[in-house]
Amino acid sequence: MAKSLPKISPLPLAARIPASLYIHIPFCARRCPYCDFAVSEKRHVLEKNYMKALISEMHHRLPPNFRARTIFIGGGTPTELNVESLQALSDALKPYISGLREFSIEANPGTLTEKKLAVLKEMGVTRVSLGSQSLENSVLERLGRFHKAEQTERSVAMLRGAGFENLNLDLIFGVPEQSLDDLIRDLSAYIDFGVPHISAYGLTFEEGTPFFSQRESGQLKAVRQSLEAQMFHEIRQRLGDAGFSHYEISNSAQPGHACAHNRVYGRHGGYYGLGNSAASHISGQRVANTRDVEDYIAQVSRNQCAFGETDTLDRDAKIREYVYLALRSARGLQRTLFLRDLGEDVMGRFEDAIAKHLKYGLLETCPDGYRLSARGLPLADTIAVDFL
Repeated sequence: MAKSLPKISPLPLAARIPASLYIHIPFCARRCPYCDFAVSEKRHVLEKNYMKALISEMHHRLPPNFRARTIFIGGGTPTELNVESLQALSDALKPYISGLREFSIEANPGTLTEKKLAVLKEMGVTRVSLGSQSLENSVLERLGRFHKAEQTERSVAMLRGAGFENLNLDLIFGVPEQSLDDLIRDLSAYIDFGVPHISAYGLTFEEGTPFFSQRESGQLKAVRQSLEAQMFHEIRQRLGDAGFSHYEISNSAQPGHACAHNRVYGRHGGYYGLGNSAASHISGQRVANTRDVEDYIAQVSRNQCAFGETDTLDRDAKIREYVYLALRSARGLQRTLFLRDLGEDVMGRFEDAIAKHLKYGLLETCPDGYRLSARGLPLADTIAVDFL
């Protein structure tokens, strides 16, 4: 029987029936020094127990009539799972897949085999996101990555040979000691791959990670903010010239290849999240599972779910969160979408912030509202403070 969550005072968007599913696979060959995700080094017994708990949570939390329109399996590195675990996951998902629009899975270069690709095909995967991060071996070394650029090339060739054409490559920029020329060379190599989607993330120093400690002690030096802004502009400009649309702060896609699942998050849609640290958004309320892998396994075995934190934002807080997410997307702040999703035109609530950032050229007018300008995009999180 599916577990239900208490409902809060609804906005129109809260009435949407969840049609998306996120599954978290925490295993990695090793943790990268900049990573603060809920990951764990792979061990055979732990993998077996985790998959048992994950499938149990799936069957107890998903309603019998749930049918996923989008699925995203992230991590961690989902393709670190062995073939047997991938097959068990494929079998467990079958009752919930019907009329699927998009099925994405994350993978790291060097973790794909022909047997695993065959299972992914059987599972219904339509889109693969490769954690390449860079095609420069010197940058990969500074990031503490365990793969080489050549493995990304081989992985892309394997995926295409297996019939996967809808591919994303991740790119990290603003890496210590990285120059603008380094970034341009890397970006050109990405474009030459001919993949239809590229996700570009500025390196962040998250508290608790080795990179954070090394920056604090002076062992690592972050790139200048002005250089990072130049890099962001270069990425946007060059991808635009190559036919990509910059539809969200970190994501650019060829026409028809924007990630449908990520857009569910950006548009405040409903979704279920399974696995340790996974978040769900149901009836306007967000709940997150416990982060620790072994605690997750223990909680599911006792309670058939592993809720660790429930977010019960009031109506005003939900509206501000909605506006924050809208600012990060190419659609920006639109009155018609406010009316559809929030039940009111809330533009007047933010007129001071809008006027301020229009004055400084960080916002621009667009049909039915406002969006971040080219100058404003690299400063999205700073600008959002005035809206939050």
